[in-house]
Amino acid sequence: MDTDIRIETDLMPEIKDRAELASETGFTGTLAAFLQWLDDACIYGGVVIHEPSLNSFGHPIIKVETVTCGYSSDEHLLGRVAQSVLVRSRWVSSHRGGLVVYEFPTDWVASVDEQAWLEPESDVFDTVYRVRRVRLYDTTGYYVEMGYDGVAELLFSEPDRDINEPAGLLIIRPAVDQDVSAVDAQL
Repeated sequence: MDTDIRIETDLMPEIKDRAELASETGFTGTLAAFLQWLDDACIYGGVVIHEPSLNSFGHPIIKVETVTCGYSSDEHLLGRVAQSVLVRSRWVSSHRGGLVVYEFPTDWVASVDEQAWLEPESDVFDTVYRVRRVRLYDTTGYYVEMGYDGVAELLFSEPDRDINEPAGLLIIRPAVDQDVSAVDAQL
């Protein structure tokens, strides 16, 4: 007897792993708690925190390594972490296999001050827009329109803000030739 087993995947709920969930929610707290949270959230990858040492300028630092081990959810989470402003400012190097090295001042790791180390995920950074004209409306319906020779790039920035304030600053500026070719290469 030949039995054909079919599974209706449309009826199955989407199951997210802990790295996907962590990437969606973000993290606010101390740096030490953030590094522990990040290590706990990774599935195959993780976080290695080295003993305190001195950097090349003689300042006390703690070297932190994150590694994805090639797992897509870990790559997504640690990729978002690498793009956060506070963490990006401490970047030292990136290596094959998803290894990224950071150096944090020892007083940052020991601090009890809480801050947003990773914002909750949004789709703001998922799309790069190139435009030739920009129209900005005010609350009365009037607008100012600007045109660009070539292409303008739209950037989204996250300046320091309270976590409950609206997110971001939209920047529109003319794109230089290298920026346009770099964007074209990504598309």
